[in-house]
Amino acid sequence: MDKALLSRLRPFEGGFTWQAAEAVAESDAAALANLAALVERSVVTVGSSSGTARYRISETVRHYWRRMKQPPPQHISATTRLPVRTGRPGPSCSPT
Repeated sequence: MDKALLSRLRPFEGGFTWQAAEAVAESDAAALANLAALVERSVVTVGSSSGTARYRISETVRHYWRRMKQPPPQHISATTRLPVRTGRPGPSCSPT
């Protein structure tokens, strides 16, 4: 459940309050427990701003997300010819 909460908290770039986490959580009852689990695992950090607790997704996790958004490296060059499936068995295939 905390993975689902983490993905819902992703848009909060500047941090968020527990109320915001509760608002986007799938279940109000589990929201604080899941947020506490994320803090315990250091996926989310907590700080204080003007006496109000503010939560923030760790930069390591944000960096990972940024890397995953990029397309995977191209292992096949543009000049590589891929086999075309014709529906006919190839030389190493036997008909069924």
